Amino acid sequence: MKINIGRDNLAPEGEAGAIATRLPLALQNTGTVTRRIFKNIGWQYLNTLVTLISGLLMIYILNHYLGIEGYGKYNLVLGFVPTFQILTDWGVTQIALREIAKERSQLTLILGNLFWLRLALSLPALLICWTVALLLNYSGEVLFTIFLFSALLLHGPFEVFSLVFHVDLQSKYVVIPTIICTLLNFGLVSSVVIFNLGMAPIFGAILLTNALRLGSGLILAGKFERPCFKLNFSIWRKLLLMALPLGLTSMVSAIYQQIDVVLLSKLATPYAVGIYSAALRLTNFTTFIPLAIASSLFPLFSNYYTTDQERLRTLYRQALAAMFGLALPLVIGVTLLSDKIIAFGFKPEFAPVSTVLSINIWQSAMLFPGILAGYLLIAAGQQKINLWVQLTSLVIDVALDLLLIPNFSFLGAALANLISTLALTALPLLIAARIISKRD
Repeated sequence: MKINIGRDNLAPEGEAGAIATRLPLALQNTGTVTRRIFKNIGWQYLNTLVTLISGLLMIYILNHYLGIEGYGKYNLVLGFVPTFQILTDWGVTQIALREIAKERSQLTLILGNLFWLRLALSLPALLICWTVALLLNYSGEVLFTIFLFSALLLHGPFEVFSLVFHVDLQSKYVVIPTIICTLLNFGLVSSVVIFNLGMAPIFGAILLTNALRLGSGLILAGKFERPCFKLNFSIWRKLLLMALPLGLTSMVSAIYQQIDVVLLSKLATPYAVGIYSAALRLTNFTTFIPLAIASSLFPLFSNYYTTDQERLRTLYRQALAAMFGLALPLVIGVTLLSDKIIAFGFKPEFAPVSTVLSINIWQSAMLFPGILAGYLLIAAGQQKINLWVQLTSLVIDVALDLLLIPNFSFLGAALANLISTLALTALPLLIAARIISKRD
């Protein structure tokens, strides 16, 4: 999987070092911060565990229910629509989180305007999603399901209220509703399979449970902070300008994440899409681990970058060591057991997935340290670097896809994915190391 690692009185990019930043009062004590970090990561891991178990069971149920070609169509839609979510955000949410972590007094004003800004971005994103789907000339079933699932793009504005919990390291208020809705979604999808209702209702279940999750988050956030919905277009402008490099990076990353499946759907067969996407779904789950850690640490990276250089160095280096320590046993275990994993969880005709899985897991392992480094670059205001890294990786990936897919089908896509990820991971790690060393 390829991961996007690059999101009145706001500080423009370049002035980060001059800002007198601070954490919320409750987090200024070192012991409190440490406890909050570990609790936060604990909640993130609980969410990851539930998502992993539920997701693996969903893979088992759906590959048996839909078959190879049907499962390929399902994964095509599941990846296609979220690609356009970046157009509903453009990186402004992550920039807003960074600015709130630096100056919490701006929280309510930023939240309210961030909601209106993302709402204004959602409708064009919806139209662009429909237009691209029509231009790609997908089959009637796939096209109908894309149009249905594209309602997900209207959910984006309501995600902003969870920033209240992220900035205060209170992930439990995000995780608990997410876990409940994950379990509910599993139950609804299982019912769709039992009653043989087809593919579209599966995506209807996803939309329903996601709406319930966002609604509960909105209610909980309102008990802590009430956003100020007074329009302030100077905040819009400043957020968009600061987020521009990150937004471009995220757009390139979104294309990068889905391009293999799209090119397979056009250059190979539905069978190839089904095989490749089955392996991709499995390796996608592994990236929840580094994302959970990096997203929990991001507010502290942002704060320590300007207030406590020694803490920043220590925190980043310890987290980086943890990423390598987690990735190594994972990649060795999956490589050795890929045949058994596929035989256990898939129908016999999915046997070729094991070869793709043994390739993709190395790509996923490389992302563990790469994701962390990418978050550090954003915290340091270096999101432009992430853009060039993503763009370089995309060019490499597309070139290799066009060269390898016609001859090697899904194996060609897996090899292109692996090689391009070397650039995606190595460059941020090298630059992050320079940032840390400069602050020694």
